[in-house]
Amino acid sequence: MTHAVVNAVRVYLPILLFYQVSAAPERIPVGFVVKQNSHAVLTAFRYAISQHNSNNPPVGFKLDPRIDILETDDVLSVGRVVCNQMKKGIFTLMGSTQPVLYPTLASHSQSFHMPYVNLNFMPNQTSPPPANTNNLIKSHPANAPSNSNFQLNLRPFHAPAIADLVRHYGWKDVVYLYDSDEAVFVMQYLVHEFSIQKRDVRVQRISSAQEGHDYLRSIDSMLQTPKKHVILDMSAAKAQHLITLNLEDKGLMRRQFHYVMANLGVEEFNFDHLKFTGVNITAFTMLNGDEDRYKQMNQEWTQLEPEAGWLGAGSPLTNDVALMMDAVHMLVNSLNHLFKERPTVFQNNFRRGEVFNNGSRGLDCTKYPLEFWEHGKLLSHMLITTPFRGLTGPIVLDGNGQRRNYTLNLIEMTFNRKVLIGTWSEKDLLIVTKRFTQIDAVILPQDGKLIVSTILEEPYMMLKKPETGRIGNDRYEGFCVELLEKLSEKGNFTYEIKLVGDGKYGVMDPNTGQWNGMIGELVRKEADLVVAPLTITFEREKVVDFTKPFMAIGISIVIKKPVKTQPGVFSFLAPLSYDIWICIIFAYLGVSVVLFLVSRFSPYEWHIEETFNGPVVVNEFSMYNTLWFSLGAFMQQGGHIYPR
Repeated sequence: MTHAVVNAVRVYLPILLFYQVSAAPERIPVGFVVKQNSHAVLTAFRYAISQHNSNNPPVGFKLDPRIDILETDDVLSVGRVVCNQMKKGIFTLMGSTQPVLYPTLASHSQSFHMPYVNLNFMPNQTSPPPANTNNLIKSHPANAPSNSNFQLNLRPFHAPAIADLVRHYGWKDVVYLYDSDEAVFVMQYLVHEFSIQKRDVRVQRISSAQEGHDYLRSIDSMLQTPKKHVILDMSAAKAQHLITLNLEDKGLMRRQFHYVMANLGVEEFNFDHLKFTGVNITAFTMLNGDEDRYKQMNQEWTQLEPEAGWLGAGSPLTNDVALMMDAVHMLVNSLNHLFKERPTVFQNNFRRGEVFNNGSRGLDCTKYPLEFWEHGKLLSHMLITTPFRGLTGPIVLDGNGQRRNYTLNLIEMTFNRKVLIGTWSEKDLLIVTKRFTQIDAVILPQDGKLIVSTILEEPYMMLKKPETGRIGNDRYEGFCVELLEKLSEKGNFTYEIKLVGDGKYGVMDPNTGQWNGMIGELVRKEADLVVAPLTITFEREKVVDFTKPFMAIGISIVIKKPVKTQPGVFSFLAPLSYDIWICIIFAYLGVSVVLFLVSRFSPYEWHIEETFNGPVVVNEFSMYNTLWFSLGAFMQQGGHIYPR
């Protein structure tokens, strides 16, 4: 008896050990749907999974990506794509799609209990409809009650941050421009908040940057305020194009505009070509460039080569890319915690490399009654409750699957760079730690006096009359002199005005690379400051720093206004000169004569006609008919006689 027990232990012990080691599945399939041309998001998904699979995780599972690219907005096609993925077997679904497709994905997620991790913000579709609009936007769309939590949105609803920023600046009038259905939720919230705060808001949906520029130009003369405050809720590329159009418009008071980027995509905005333009741009971002986690991932992302298959990589990390990586890492973190608590939870779901659900292969959308993903609630619960900190900060989801307790960083575009000036969080709201356009401290000379280089140019810098008996700064007058006086009062410094030695503004010698004029004195540190009507150019920006321009002028071409004349009978001859018309007439007559002569000699133009007097040989190409045929050809019209 003892011998039999020992043999049984010897036989079954390896099986039990193998069962224990193989409790965690080798590969967990993850579905992913993405709109076409979303190369960066797709690459981020693939790269995050490859990172996990190559790290030899301690629990022993890897992720198996199931990717489908949506080439159409047709909801039926999207539904078939999701059903095919569930039929093959997936544990969760991730995606970044257009707002019009979200109800389809959310419906499948809710109907089959399939966790759906969405990179964009969308109100929970399973929430009961609000009684009125005020209830929808009273405080936060994520506060609406929900009966399930299968849709998880990683992008937070950041409209309250924008409202707090406008309140901080004290703006009384705001222009809100948006370009997508997704921005409607932010627009509704802001319009409601601004109406409560007694702020005037103008809302306009645009389809292109040119349309937005035309709208801003139309209201530029309508708003009798020194500043125009514009909220741009659109892609970074379209916002950048719109701002560029405004800067290039000489008739627009472009320097009086303050723009707020409202789409959390400031990383995709190219600020380089806007340096030294004086444009005011404020934006929120979820990324913190000072964190080690961000620095490491940003370095890895920028080193990926698109030629090697990593399309969309090779550039600085963007908000969408960071959200995608956070989604994958959040899933990995949740599965790790799940396997530690319940290592055999999925032991009945894998057979011969395929996924089974309640004993059936995959999840069939066509089966009735509907079948649920047996682990859907468990996976959703783990995704919501497992603590995780990613590139976009701590990821905390409420019962509705909406992002909560997040922190946004406030970015300002100063005259020549981007600076972090504050943060916004749901707990502490807006905290501004640095004033807008704050500049670095300037170390004054020991005597506290700055040497100001300038040039004589009316009405900016002029010599007072009479010149005798005047010394020092009292010799000068003009706009720049008064500007210096105000600056010295604000900055608490003294100055000495000094005319530039060579009387030039500043040009670089292409042979020696040396600068002359006022720019040269600054470069050689012969002057501390230049206050003059000096044009900002690209070459000068490389060697000196400019402040915001105090005047913007444009160069125009003036022509004489044409005198209107009453049209006459022969006005149709005006487009061409008389010589041309004479040549046309001679060409017309010459072609007609040639055709007439050719018809005389051509046997094909002669034919026999029966008459009362008998058969007669005739030629229809008479001189009259030839002239008529040439005129018809010249007028591009047809006729009843043609050459044979």
